[in-house]
Amino acid sequence: MAHRIVTVSNPSWLRKDLEQLSISREGTEVGRVPIEDLAVLVLESHGIALTQELVVALSKANVAVVFCDERHLPLSCVVPFEANALHAKVVREQAECSLPKKKQLWKQVVQAKIGGQAQTLRACLPHSREAKATAKYLDGLAANVKSGDSDNLEARAAAEYFPALFGQGFMRDRDLPGVNAALNYGYAIVRAMVARAIVGAGLHPALGLMHRGPGNPFNLADDAIEPLRPIVDQHVFAMVPDLREDGLLAKETRADLLKLTVLDLYIAGKLTGIEPALARYAASLREGICGEGRKLVIPHRRP
Repeated sequence: MAHRIVTVSNPSWLRKDLEQLSISREGTEVGRVPIEDLAVLVLESHGIALTQELVVALSKANVAVVFCDERHLPLSCVVPFEANALHAKVVREQAECSLPKKKQLWKQVVQAKIGGQAQTLRACLPHSREAKATAKYLDGLAANVKSGDSDNLEARAAAEYFPALFGQGFMRDRDLPGVNAALNYGYAIVRAMVARAIVGAGLHPALGLMHRGPGNPFNLADDAIEPLRPIVDQHVFAMVPDLREDGLLAKETRADLLKLTVLDLYIAGKLTGIEPALARYAASLREGICGEGRKLVIPHRRP
């Protein structure tokens, strides 16, 4: 199973050679990785060039390719149109999924996200009365989520959760530096892995549950990542003392955030690597959207 996440941070020439990714700098090969071993390829430098043959090979192997901007923050992701033999059948069923079914699935997603936020508060701030009170409040919200989250409890939870975790006055804004920049990077990396798992399950990442942006090719990935965001939040919380406030993420910080790709998560009561956990999650999502499955199997950080 593909499992390696490779980051290219310097100007380089990338090409396919004998079913491997070959990385060269100034005419000298500096790295070589079997394409079949790759899960995610992160391209951080503006001086990177790659061949069309390599892009095709990466797509055939269902490798998510993440492109970063000048601040080294993930800006876009490329995954193949299909990576599953039943793709056409599944996508047809996915497009015909009823709104009531989507709303019931979204209810589970929101419940898991809010529950994960409560869990993160307890893990990060075990001795804080405020954090404990907020976690209890979040538990209550999670228990009362309705179909389609018609009461918008997801937003109400976020308004209490982020200040409790990162301090009063903290505002979640993707354009702000420091903690926000680190969250952006972590979310983008996990989003790429989720998108890859979704495509691997035969689903089309553009056909979402509640995310329906016409110009967003990853609506379903943006739905599915929601319960996983608290996992990133917990990882970033531990990094707060070392984060820069100038909008830039140090190379060491980015490397630390990439450790998210090798986390072990609990799913269905068992501890496993994040990649097989996401594959099972995506399979349950496919069954919920296209089949008779009613309960999503969602990964989480703690038992």
